[in-house]
Amino acid sequence: MQAGLDRETWDPLLLWHMTRDEFLVRDFLVGWLYARYVEGAYRLDAGEVAAYLGSLASRDGIEWSGAWTASTTNRVASGLLRIAADFGLNYLDSAKGWQVGFLARNMGIQLKTYADEGEDMPFDLQLG
Repeated sequence: MQAGLDRETWDPLLLWHMTRDEFLVRDFLVGWLYARYVEGAYRLDAGEVAAYLGSLASRDGIEWSGAWTASTTNRVASGLLRIAADFGLNYLDSAKGWQVGFLARNMGIQLKTYADEGEDMPFDLQLG
């Protein structure tokens, strides 16, 4: 619980703040992960995300504070996949007074199994 809010309320707020202020999280979700979703990707692994991370160095306007080791790159790739369980977009047309939202919940894969048995994630797509 954070500031009196339950976790179900707090998590989307935290993700919104992270994507607003953090380039890597925002670019991963909007620029890379959403494109994989549109392409119909069913499963993603840390190796695919590591390749995306490697491609960032060649993009204009991105400055690195130092080279990442393979271990750091894999850790960041795994972390990005873990936060990508829910993905949403919201469009606001303030001139016309309407907005529309899109939410894809439980996108991704099970990272850890219980008793070596994998389970499907209950994917949920919402529009409103």
